[in-house]
Amino acid sequence: MILEFAEGQSQESLQADRMRYDAILRNLEIMGEAARHVPDEVAAKHPEISWQQMRGLRNVLAHEYHGVDISVVWRLIEKRLPDLKRMLDEAFGNG
Repeated sequence: MILEFAEGQSQESLQADRMRYDAILRNLEIMGEAARHVPDEVAAKHPEISWQQMRGLRNVLAHEYHGVDISVVWRLIEKRLPDLKRMLDEAFGNG
């Protein structure tokens, strides 16, 4: 869903569209919260997935929401999320 929200956007247009940006931040937070609930034995079977980083991102978003740097979020969307989505799809049969 995050990639869908970001599709066709630039960092600047995303920053101008507060509702879209907030939706992306909220979905990143939900993703991190879900990662917190992945059992250790499941996470251990998929070390290619950066579980700890997802959990850490959730903490940053939940506690420093207004201080989140959009350029960091944009780099995450552009550079990390496509691969993460692919890995999750492959690991859990959604690909």
